[in-house]
Parts: sequence; structure tokens; C-alpha cells
Amino acid sequence: MSKSVKLVLGAVIVAGVYVGASWYVGGRVQEELHKQAAIAQNFLDTNSSVALFDKKRSFTITHYERGLFSSTVQYEVELADQANDFGAKFEDKIYHGPWPIAAGHIMPALAVAKGRILETEQVQPWFEAAQNKEPYLGKAVFGFGGKVTGTADFAALRYVDSESQAQIQTEPMQVAYDYQQKSGDVKLDLHFHAPKLMVQDQDQLNVVLNHLDVHMVVKQDAEQETSETTANLELVTFSSADMGSLGLKGVQISGVSQSSNDLLHGTAHYGIQEMWAEGKDWGRLDFDIALKNINQSIINEMGKVVESEEPEDELKLRRLVGDFLSYEPEIEQAKLVWANDSGSSLINTRMSPSPALVEYFKNDVELSEELGQIYNILDLDISLSRPMLQKMVGEDGLMASMFDMMFDNSVEAGTELGLVTYDGTQVRLLFQFDAAQNTLLLNNKPITEQELAQLFFALQMSGLF
Repeated sequence: MSKSVKLVLGAVIVAGVYVGASWYVGGRVQEELHKQAAIAQNFLDTNSSVALFDKKRSFTITHYERGLFSSTVQYEVELADQANDFGAKFEDKIYHGPWPIAAGHIMPALAVAKGRILETEQVQPWFEAAQNKEPYLGKAVFGFGGKVTGTADFAALRYVDSESQAQIQTEPMQVAYDYQQKSGDVKLDLHFHAPKLMVQDQDQLNVVLNHLDVHMVVKQDAEQETSETTANLELVTFSSADMGSLGLKGVQISGVSQSSNDLLHGTAHYGIQEMWAEGKDWGRLDFDIALKNINQSIINEMGKVVESEEPEDELKLRRLVGDFLSYEPEIEQAKLVWANDSGSSLINTRMSPSPALVEYFKNDVELSEELGQIYNILDLDISLSRPMLQKMVGEDGLMASMFDMMFDNSVEAGTELGLVTYDGTQVRLLFQFDAAQNTLLLNNKPITEQELAQLFFALQMSGLF
């Protein structure tokens, strides 16, 4: 056999192997896509974030045309409640591996998908706002180990509502994700970046967001779902003829949550490095919250009936509140710190409901006037910094004088009644109640519920409450 014949024969064998491999991989891709569609549908069926769409929640593959080296797939997403009906159609061009070079991907992969949204009546305004550009383009790389990485690119938008003249403008945005499923466990790593977003409503309120970055990691197994989220916003400004201008700089959000059997336990932090209004510095803000035993499904059910005025819905809402409280939800901490260079003030609370309150909502059992009928635990810590508040109002002028007079009068009355303590800088109120331990303390001193009621009466008479 001549050398040239061998080369031709070798080329034919290689081509045949590649064609066979592409056909096999195409079949695996089809199986994988149907598996992912089932996962997406299960998310829509079970996740509380979309539960308010109670009429319809569906993700379906409407068309699959399998070719030798590539396939074309179309999907449809539909969400509907009693008042709204939204749907969108997408199309993917899928290039089969093991070397999907035609998609511009030189590394081995199960497949590479390039997607876009199809123009339909419902999304027509989005296409118009994108000014003749594709509003959405996606790319996903399917690895052989079940890993999927990809990006979703959104075109710059300029949309003006014809009736209200409200406007939305954005710069190009991108979402990058890394998804992997192994042995029933799912992990999603998501990054979102938006350089700029501008919104103006019919009342000429302008909102501008600069450089929003969101990072989320979601892990799911048979027992629970865990998510970690961080978001950073460089700057957000609000302005209008009526309210003037307001700005927030260095907005940070982070949170961790665990969800199992519809019960959520989580912590979150919200921070603002700088706040100003009309050029005046209003300091910085930090808020930390920790929750447990929060039933998400019941919250969604309450959301559906909360605005109804029908008698049967009012009764249903009352019972839903009772059901929600029966899971013993608790605010383990809700701490707000407001500070500037002169000092800091805080409000910190912890609370959990009593069983009697559950019976009140579920079975119309009357409550007595005892504190333990409402709370199992109620802690409240309020501390106000005089130097901080003085800097807010200004240290000179009429406003400063009025502040000093009102502050001094209020603190003097509060300390005489035993409501607060004052060390010359910080005014503090510390209230602690624990029904199980039968303890009731005001500023670390025991107080009876009768004395507490008398204190509130005295506050009302003095005009402080």
C-alpha cells in the first residue's frame, strides 16, 4: 500500500471516528438538556422565590432538531398569576464535541451552546429598547464531568414608556456562571456585573446605580440548600425637583442562608459607607440581622392575600399568620448602627413569639394583658450618642440650640422616671424579658409588669411617649 493511500485511508478513519464521536456526543447533549430542563422545572415548582406565580410556572423544550455536528433547540418559559402573564422563548445553537471548534472553542468539551432570545410580542419592547441589537446572547460550555460554565450578555437598553414617559437606560451587563452536579449535589457559582443603570419615573424621580457586582454561590443536596451572597454597589443617587438629591456610596450586602423543609435560617449584613442629602453628610450605616425558623411557603401564601379585603381572605390571612408563628420563628439579632466621626448610635433587638400568640391567630383565643402572652423573648437595647446627633444637626445656630434644649429636657425626664441612663455622652435604654426564666429587667434592674405599665402612663402624661 502506497504512502499516499495510507494517508488518505488514515484521514478517512479519523474523519469517521470524529463523525461517530460527534453523533454520540450529540445524543449525550440531548439527554443532558432534558435533564437540565427537568431541574429547571423542579426549581419553578418548589422554590419560594417564584411561588407568587401561582397560576403557571413552566420551562419546556418546545423544539429539538438534532444534526450530525450541531443541533438547534428552542425553549419556552411561562410565568403567570391572577393579574400577570409573562412568557419568553429562547433558541440555542449547540455545537457537538468532542472538539466543538466551529463554536470557536478549541478545548475538548461535550458541547458548546450559543443562545439568544426569540422576538415575540411579549418581549418586543425589550428588542426595541436594545435598538436593533440582540438584547440577550448566551454561551455555555458543557464539560464531560457534568460541569457547565457560561456567560449571558445583555445589550445596552434605552426604554421610554409611551404613557408615563418613565425611562430606563442601561449599559451592557454580563452574568457569568459555573454550574456542577455530582451525585445528587448541585453547586451554582454566579457573578453579575452591571456598569450603570438609570431610571426616571413619571414624577421625574431619577435613580442612578454605578457599578453593581453580585456574587452568589448556591449548594444543594438531599438535606438542604445553602446560599452565600455578596453584592457591592459603588454609588447610587436619587434626585428630583421635590426631594432634591440623595446619595449612598459603598453599599455592601452579604448573607448566608440554609433552607430545609421550607424553613430558612440565615444571617445578613447591610452596610453603607457614606450617606448624604443635599450635600450634607449623614454618616454611615450598618445593619446586621439573624433569623431562624422562617417558613418561606407561608410567607408567599400571605403575600397572595395580604391586600385582599374579602372577609374569607382576612380570615385566611389570620390563620396563615398563626401557622407561620407556630414554627417558632425568631429574630436572633437585628442590630442597626448609625455612626459618624463624632460617635455612634445603635438599636439592637431580639424577639420570639409566645405560644399564646399562635393560639390567638389560629383559634381566636383571647389574650390577657401580660407581656408573656405576646413574647417568649424580647430584648431591646437602644443607645444614642449626643456628639453624633449634634454633628447631624450642626453645632452652631438655632437648630443646634433647639436640639440641645430638647435633648436635655428629654434625657432629664427619662432618667428621673428610670427609663434611660445617661453618662454625659450616651443615652441608653436596655430592656430584657424572658418568659421561660420569668425575668423582666429595665436597665439591668428588675421591674414588674405593673411598674412597667405605670411607667408608660407617666411617659404619656409627660409628653415623651
